[in-house]
Amino acid sequence: MAKDALALKAREDVIPRARKNLLDPLLCHLFLPLSMVLILFYTLLLHMSVKTN
Repeated sequence: MAKDALALKAREDVIPRARKNLLDPLLCHLFLPLSMVLILFYTLLLHMSVKTN
């Protein structure tokens, strides 16, 4: 009985770690480049609007 409880506890500890390992590459490879592209696009728009005025 105690062995089953330990196995369940170990499994519960692994699940958030696996979720974190999945989210870290997503954050690095999707969110950061997307934010960089948005910043570049916004500065380009700003530059174009200043240039036309």
